[in-house]
Amino acid sequence: MTRRTQRRRQRGVTLIEVLITLSVAVVLVGGAVMGFGAISSSRLRASSTRVASAMRIAYTHANSTTRVTRLVFDFEANTITVEDSPGVLYLQSGDLTGGAEATTEFEKQAIDEGKAIADGPRPTRPSFSPVKNLLGFAYDDSKKVAAKKLEEGIIFRQVEVMHEEGPVTEGRAYVYFFPGGMAERATVQVMKAEGEDDKDILSVEIAPLTGKTTIHGGPVDMPRPESDEEASEREDAL
Repeated sequence: MTRRTQRRRQRGVTLIEVLITLSVAVVLVGGAVMGFGAISSSRLRASSTRVASAMRIAYTHANSTTRVTRLVFDFEANTITVEDSPGVLYLQSGDLTGGAEATTEFEKQAIDEGKAIADGPRPTRPSFSPVKNLLGFAYDDSKKVAAKKLEEGIIFRQVEVMHEEGPVTEGRAYVYFFPGGMAERATVQVMKAEGEDDKDILSVEIAPLTGKTTIHGGPVDMPRPESDEEASEREDAL
């Protein structure tokens, strides 16, 4: 066997090994991508379930304690907390806090600006305090608050509530629950942090008359009935 023949055979073996290595790498990378997609989808579903669970807990808490209760959705921390108040809340349309006392400096500024242009007296704003002991909420001793946190890589896309004229996409959003079995109409959208398609979004809707929650695939806007009759018909459908 000549040296030239040996070199050809060595080159042939090397090329086959490279092709096999590339094929294995492609399979491994493809499997990793698919696996990551499955994990992120699972986290998205788990997060939407946490939102729905928080809604049901707040609805039950308002009924059992006869205290006005609200869910607080924090866009920066990606957390859900529960607060309640012994006072009476008159839900105000177009108001950042829905008629409650301000919690953050941004809310205080917005309320002060609203007072400057409002006509006539406004009802007293009740203050809300965190609820510390709730099943399914992890208590943070340093912050003195119990919270549910979205899964890693999942964020709030927007929160729509009746007291806001449009979707809330930053800061804090509030959804109110009242003694006697009433909730504020609301829809909460959660999404993958790097998501770009509708399939990367889930929407959680709550029925105000029953407290029933429904999880929808994709971005679903909150229905805004134009009359009590239309609202009642929708509730019957849900």
